[in-house]
Amino acid sequence: MEKPIIGIVGRPEEVIGYPAYYIFDAYRKAVLQFGGIPILLLPSSLQEYTLSSKDILPLTESEKEELLQSIHLCDGIIMPGGSRIYEYDLFIAKTAIKEDIPFLGTCMGMQVLGKIDCEGKIDSPLKEIHSIIDHQKSKFKEAHKVKVFPNSKMFAIIGEEEITVNSLHKYALVKTFQFQVSAISEDGIIEAIELPNKLFLLGVQWHPERILEHSSSQKIFKEFLFSSSFYKEKMHSKM
Repeated sequence: MEKPIIGIVGRPEEVIGYPAYYIFDAYRKAVLQFGGIPILLLPSSLQEYTLSSKDILPLTESEKEELLQSIHLCDGIIMPGGSRIYEYDLFIAKTAIKEDIPFLGTCMGMQVLGKIDCEGKIDSPLKEIHSIIDHQKSKFKEAHKVKVFPNSKMFAIIGEEEITVNSLHKYALVKTFQFQVSAISEDGIIEAIELPNKLFLLGVQWHPERILEHSSSQKIFKEFLFSSSFYKEKMHSKM
């Protein structure tokens, strides 16, 4: 059986003064560990996508078409964390939702889903929510516990009502509309959202790729890769 192709969305950065895209190697290793082939998923033009850019330029129609071709190479998509949401992030996530491509968003990747979710608000810093947990303290190590709701697909995947996660973020999703909240932290912060009617569409506020020694992280990636394999077979059967 052919392995599923997993597109990992690149994040923009400047390296020694030149525009570049990067991914953290932990995502690549997680995809390889659980049976996928990772590729870098990028917009076709740099468009000065840097953290120093004040304006987020809209994608042109030709750029959308080219990005769509890249998306269609993928059997699953991982949207990692980052410091800024760009239009190509939203375009990729919207396409995954529309076409039921398995999608895993972590940290800012979850917040991208929230932004799409009928004006889901992500513009409130944690300090304005009066968080009792330092969600930026962990530096990718274990930080706090989250409660997983029993009626969620998340619970069906990991089989636990409480897990320990890592955390590194300063913004939080305030509420959802179409998405189901599947986990919250001890201080009430939304930690995971999902669309149960999709093959696999899950956003988590933490970084499971950084704590793969945890069974909950392993189960998330296993299910994501299993769903991506199923998607690949389904698409092949249509050809």
